[in-house]
Amino acid sequence: MKTSRGVVALLPCCLILSFGCTKASPEREYEIPQSLCGIEIEEEFITPILPPGKNLEVDDRYRRSGENRSPVGTCFINVDGDSAITVDSVPSDDGSGLSSYSDARDHGLSSGELVLTDQDLEIRSWPGFIASHTPCVSSETYGFTGVNVSISLDWIDESDDYSDHLKNLIEPVGNGLITDMGSDTCSIS
Repeated sequence: MKTSRGVVALLPCCLILSFGCTKASPEREYEIPQSLCGIEIEEEFITPILPPGKNLEVDDRYRRSGENRSPVGTCFINVDGDSAITVDSVPSDDGSGLSSYSDARDHGLSSGELVLTDQDLEIRSWPGFIASHTPCVSSETYGFTGVNVSISLDWIDESDDYSDHLKNLIEPVGNGLITDMGSDTCSIS
């Protein structure tokens, strides 16, 4: 009987110690945006890539000409003043796909997972970065052969793998950015 009382007496202490040592998981206190850099995205796709924090701000550095977005640009999603997500686009005119896109090259093209899609896209994915090359059917004004788009998660640890979440985002974000550029810049249909 003494043993069981000792165990019962120690149980509350163990519970207090174990709960006292647990760290509360950080939370998002900001409203989940309905777009990523002006491109409407379903909440179920954007929520998993957003970090915890209090304030979310969008720093959209794309230039606009009327209703059209510049083909070269960057947009930052900042949380609590720190860059959390970077969306970038750069057109290509040499037909070389992602091999000419320095952001993708910096991540090591051969180490990125090739993602297969139903569309005529080249997509490579890493744990916190994804890049796509969408060929232009025509580009009346500039003669572009395609547009490279990337999404980078700037807030994650190197051990975190968000590649599955990024795969859900790259096509709608890329197609949205290219559509906003106007068909004279890059027509994809």
